[in-house]
Amino acid sequence: MLEATVGDVFSVRVDDDRAYVGQVLHVGEGAMFVVVFDHLVRYPVAIPDALASLMNPPIVASWTYDARFRPGMWEVVTQAQTDNRRYLPASTWGLPETGGVRLTSFDETRTRAATAEEAATIPPKTTRSPMLIEKFLMMAAGVEPSNPVLEKVRWAPMPSSSELFPE
Repeated sequence: MLEATVGDVFSVRVDDDRAYVGQVLHVGEGAMFVVVFDHLVRYPVAIPDALASLMNPPIVASWTYDARFRPGMWEVVTQAQTDNRRYLPASTWGLPETGGVRLTSFDETRTRAATAEEAATIPPKTTRSPMLIEKFLMMAAGVEPSNPVLEKVRWAPMPSSSELFPE
């Protein structure tokens, strides 16, 4: 198994000829945060195509595990500067019924009460199986049939941690 590092730009193959491109934004204890961009490229992925993909909006932004970073699976193509201020999310925890919902910064160093809108729209921290992410990407590429359950993996625009917790 290869050890993924911050800045790694990788490919997620969806069929014989196409792949999505992602980037590792954070590596933590036991999990990593990745963004996969909504742009299919030809497989095998050329470095210029991989770097150009980083300019597209995300299709996935999620905590996951490194189990697919192996030859023939999620292959590291190159390295690039990360855009952490744009993509790293805050997360919520707690319930209104038990004292309120709290909002926590991505690095978990700051927390505050969430507004009603934040509590309704910012999800709790969730770590997804890399296979779930891969199945979603195959569905999004039209390789696998539509499955509404997989749609929960799709990235939804929301304020980043740096927007909610300015320096």
